Amino acid sequence: MTAGARYAAGIAEALAEFGPVESSSDRWRLSLDGTPVVASLAAPWLVMTSSVADAASPGQLLDWNAALPGRVKFALSEDGHPEVRSEIPLDDESPSAVRQACSGFQVARAVLHGEPPQLAENLTPVAAPQDDLARLTTEAGWSPTLRDDQSVAIELECPQAFAQASFAPHPLGVRISVPLGSFADAQPVSTQAVEIFMLTAATHIRMARPALEAHDGKVTPRFETLFTALPSVAHLAHALSALSIAFRWCAEEVKALQDADVAGEFLALRHRRVAVPEPHENIER
Repeated sequence: MTAGARYAAGIAEALAEFGPVESSSDRWRLSLDGTPVVASLAAPWLVMTSSVADAASPGQLLDWNAALPGRVKFALSEDGHPEVRSEIPLDDESPSAVRQACSGFQVARAVLHGEPPQLAENLTPVAAPQDDLARLTTEAGWSPTLRDDQSVAIELECPQAFAQASFAPHPLGVRISVPLGSFADAQPVSTQAVEIFMLTAATHIRMARPALEAHDGKVTPRFETLFTALPSVAHLAHALSALSIAFRWCAEEVKALQDADVAGEFLALRHRRVAVPEPHENIER
């Protein structure tokens, strides 16, 4: 029995809680508040996608990413169109994660229709004491460093650079995030290029979503994974692996795009639809 077949029944049952489902051997289609969503097995993952109208700007998509609940993200597809995505590891936790993702898709749809982002009624964040975050990190095989602000610092697997993620309580649950740098006086062309680059990369980096914070004249792009509830050890390990890959793939590129000439060339190449990397398999420890 394949991994997909083993978990298919639980996935189908979870999806059916949100409405009628059309199914085939490895794909399900459903409508969430009128929005078509496709869930496909790509073992060892379940990938859920829903197309989005092109009206939203890349900057808006990144702002919304920072406000969405866990398991979902806005990204740019290979043909450059925005979409809502979720990537879920196939394991015993998959049905619960599917329910969280479906609720997240509903929140994303509401945001697209001009409503303020808010947690779906069936999602209730849990408390996240620092000791629990440190314990989960250790059980996942990573080394936690406790901080005074009740977060946990975790050094990521980036052989050619130092990258440290923050694992911390969040109003919507718990969030693991890694900044890609902090840049002052960024030119508009550079900011646009970074937005598009990160959103495109998000299609290929599973479980991690891009966001961008602007404060005091500085722009700080980051990748993050948000969980509404404390994650399992396995899902935390997946998230840390994804953030490690996000930093290795994107940090130097984001830095290079601060050069306005490089950013302009990138946008011109993208306009001509240069091929993007194939989806990766998250590295497992």
